[in-house]
Amino acid sequence: MLGRLGYTPNQLGKMTYENVILAIEGFNDEKNHELNLLRHQMWASLAAMGGKKAPKPKDILKLPTDTDEKVDFMSKEDFLKLAKKMA
Repeated sequence: MLGRLGYTPNQLGKMTYENVILAIEGFNDEKNHELNLLRHQMWASLAAMGGKKAPKPKDILKLPTDTDEKVDFMSKEDFLKLAKKMA
């Protein structure tokens, strides 16, 4: 996943833990935004054909941002343990 963020391994190595987390969150926010646009485009087509019988956009495609639940992120200590295991 980190390769898809657009950083080289050298750049990632120079980043702080907080910056890596912010980069991942920004990447996820962008993908959620793209999927939200897609589901609204799908809904618009269905609503044009089906009228009031069309499902809501949230029913067409579920996204993690649809819930009000707080997501717990990995702690810094857990991240460092995982990094040591992968090294």
